[in-house]
Amino acid sequence: VDEHGIVRDKQPCRAYVTAMRRACGDLRAPAPGIYTVEADGASSIEVHVRGDTGGDVTIVSAADAKYFERLSNFIGSVHFWEPFLHIDIYDLGLSSDQLTHVQEWDRTSLFKTSYTDIPLVGWKFSVVLDALTRHTKVLWMDANAELRRPLTAIRHSLDETGYFLTVAGHRFPTPKTVRPATLQHFGCRAAFASMPECTSAYLGVVRGSELHALLPSLDKCASSRACLYPKDAVGNTNQRRDQSVL
Repeated sequence: VDEHGIVRDKQPCRAYVTAMRRACGDLRAPAPGIYTVEADGASSIEVHVRGDTGGDVTIVSAADAKYFERLSNFIGSVHFWEPFLHIDIYDLGLSSDQLTHVQEWDRTSLFKTSYTDIPLVGWKFSVVLDALTRHTKVLWMDANAELRRPLTAIRHSLDETGYFLTVAGHRFPTPKTVRPATLQHFGCRAAFASMPECTSAYLGVVRGSELHALLPSLDKCASSRACLYPKDAVGNTNQRRDQSVL
């Protein structure tokens, strides 16, 4: 059964399933997508079929020298789970040796930057906007991320809604998630803890979508320290920088 509820295959099949292996050779997905395999007397399983091309999605990430090892792990996980995807990497201060390593990685492009205040992450929305000038669909992922399955569900979200967002497990707005100055910048009068907080670690955007239209205003706030990280901000205890802006 595909993600639209249409039965695509009724072949009888006896299978033993683990997290990494499906011993059921006679089932064939007609196209990339998310499928539910059902069998009498057994729990159904969800199978993500990735296809044999990267499609039109480009992953975007960034790192400085301190994040290089995490970036390297992230790129390796993309190469394993999505071996056809291309990755744009923005250099936030990688060393010359690290840059040499990056240039040896398959399916990656490297872009120099001149951003300052790197730890405040005020540059992220600018990076995504820049990537959207080259690509139709962009998926920002923090360098400390790690893929553990194909990106089929995210592709589906991008195709259906024009964006991909996921929650961080907190409520918003609260004194622990955002400063009053950031709310005032956007004229946000949402009730206390009235909505789930989105994480800025993963951000999928289709060119021309509603989220793409919002990015310039997010970038404007993030480019101003008074909006991104006001004077009453204390570490991550009451303001989460680019995540609070998002």
